[in-house]
Amino acid sequence: YRADLASNSVVFNEHWGASMGLRPADLEGATTALWQQLTHPDDHEVARQSIRAHWRGDTPAFECEVRMRHQDGHWVWTLTRGKVVSRTTDGRPRALAGIHLDVSVRRQAEQALRDSQAMLARTGQIAQIGGWAVDMERQQPIWSDQTIPTDQLSLPLLQPFLRLTSNKMADAHHSDMSDQMSQEDRPP
Repeated sequence: YRADLASNSVVFNEHWGASMGLRPADLEGATTALWQQLTHPDDHEVARQSIRAHWRGDTPAFECEVRMRHQDGHWVWTLTRGKVVSRTTDGRPRALAGIHLDVSVRRQAEQALRDSQAMLARTGQIAQIGGWAVDMERQQPIWSDQTIPTDQLSLPLLQPFLRLTSNKMADAHHSDMSDQMSQEDRPP
């Protein structure tokens, strides 16, 4: 899209219009009011804050995720990115250019992951079974409250766990790599 703030006109890409269920004719003569009408009321403020921060020069561009109403009534999560491409002689924004990307699938996957994590946590609480894993990149353990209750955490308790887990995971990784290499080096 490209918005002229002096005339309040916006030129939207036909692809974006189609993703919102709009026809090219619906986009003719569009103004910023169209974006505001389609944007979920709860998302207006986050968008305004992002845009204003950019206008003030606090950020090199603005970026936010908002829900926009598709013509058939459902909400489309949209990543909006843009920047000022022209300013008036006194430094006020004159024109903006940017993109709208449909990020609904990613948002749905994130929600499904949160739901799954919550169900796993509830199941662990009910069954009184804990679980743990190690983030090898950060060398940090991750566990549920049933494994080590939060009120019992202490560094002396964790150090042996970290050392043992890191060594075991590193050994297992090296062993797997050795097995793969020896299998690959074998003649057919």
